[in-house]
Amino acid sequence: VLSFGLAGAASQLLGDMAHRLIPVTDREAASLVRSIRTAPLLFGWRGSTPVDTPALEELLLRVSRLVDDHPEVVAVTLEPVVVAPHGVSVLGA
Repeated sequence: VLSFGLAGAASQLLGDMAHRLIPVTDREAASLVRSIRTAPLLFGWRGSTPVDTPALEELLLRVSRLVDDHPEVVAVTLEPVVVAPHGVSVLGA
């Protein structure tokens, strides 16, 4: 199962996570990003700068592919992941 959510106390308290079965398609990755309640924060909520959601979706696809191709991988946690207006950086895995 591929799980996605934003970091932060509010998201964790609300249980704002979305899940999809692996392997995910590009459409499922896009849906995953948009399905959490805090998704507007990624798309320029209240005038903030939108982040590079295609790069985030690509990261989700790559993690899905990694786990699907290597069944010996039973868990992967990427945290924190910083998504900027151009690009994504995984700071911890």
